[in-house]
Amino acid sequence: MSYLPGSLYTYQTITSTPTPQIIANRIAYVCRGSGLLSFKLPASALAGMSFKIIGKSCLWEIQQGAGQNITFGMVTTNTGVTGGLSSTFVADRIEIECLTANTEYNVCDASGNINYT
Repeated sequence: MSYLPGSLYTYQTITSTPTPQIIANRIAYVCRGSGLLSFKLPASALAGMSFKIIGKSCLWEIQQGAGQNITFGMVTTNTGVTGGLSSTFVADRIEIECLTANTEYNVCDASGNINYT
């Protein structure tokens, strides 16, 4: 892990996720693995919690838990475990913040072509 002066985030390189990586507050995950890296929204999150996922050399996905959804522009993911976001190119990136504790998330920045379900 490394911390960039002036940044709100600690940068963490992820190369594999045998089980989904539970997302933590103020972490910028740099995806440098091969295949698909899976991340999961935390079951418990305070409003204001935020994170980044930065594609570098592999695809990634964000899984949701029961009662959770993510708003991305004009669309909102399916609520619960059937919803989520995923990258389509290895350089896709996204920044998300929690709006309502534990349940509602919002994309505040993204680049690339992000899929939603």
